[in-house]
Amino acid sequence: MKKLISIMLVAIVLVIGITLAFQYIILHGEFKKWSHATMDEDYFKGKTMYLGYDFTWKGIGSPMIEKVEFIKKDGTILAKDEDGFRNHPYFMKSNSIGILDEESVLKDGLMEELFEIKGQKVDKDFRLVLAVEYNRTNH
Repeated sequence: MKKLISIMLVAIVLVIGITLAFQYIILHGEFKKWSHATMDEDYFKGKTMYLGYDFTWKGIGSPMIEKVEFIKKDGTILAKDEDGFRNHPYFMKSNSIGILDEESVLKDGLMEELFEIKGQKVDKDFRLVLAVEYNRTNH
């Protein structure tokens, strides 16, 4: 009987230990943004602008990005087409885009370097590029 209790106790401790270790590995880590691109709304003038942001993954493993959400100052999520803004995030492996208009992106063939966010695996450094269109018709 003591042997059975000892085996069960060891099994329970192992299961709890493995579960905690797994949670630590999966949940421990963060993305750090280390560049910033901004534009005054007057530059948009109804055209699409591409803004690049550099990120680093600091953590264990290589996470897969499923979606990007933008949080407004009031804590609500900004929809893809809200408040006169239309935005679409892309994943980019190079750092060819800082701030460019759509005409330059197309002319320089940079659209071929932009990938959809969903399913992109991150190793360490990556660039997020936002295609942003701002129309002041509502303001």
